[in-house]
Amino acid sequence: MTKEVGVESDVIEERAVEQVEASSLAAQLAKTQGELARAKTAREIDVALLLLGVTDLEAGHAQVEKQLEKAGPNDARAVRKAVEEVRKRKTNLFGGNAGTVPTGATSAAKRRDLGISEADKAAQRALSTGDRKSVLEYLRLKRGT
Repeated sequence: MTKEVGVESDVIEERAVEQVEASSLAAQLAKTQGELARAKTAREIDVALLLLGVTDLEAGHAQVEKQLEKAGPNDARAVRKAVEEVRKRKTNLFGGNAGTVPTGATSAAKRRDLGISEADKAAQRALSTGDRKSVLEYLRLKRGT
């Protein structure tokens, strides 16, 4: 009988160890999933900022993250909205004189740069749809062909 009790206690002990390992693995999985979600959000922020022509990626990223903290849960729509909000508030981070009509000796060269709006539209379309055709159209416009 003592032998049976010893085997039962070994089985109980093994189950307890397995339960501890399982809960540890579950916690590790949850932590990793959280890190992955943060990395995906960070990538979405960087892509959105780069597509809009940010001049200082780190500062823009920090501003968007601050905006997202106020907004709550982060999804692709919230990221786009936060980036647009930062673009409106912090115009100095996005290529300087966007939307102004250049005058003077270098106006012709500067006017060429104002054609970016079509590329910006294509960039937004590519970002929002993720469609290969939209991305290729954006790249074609960005390349200038």
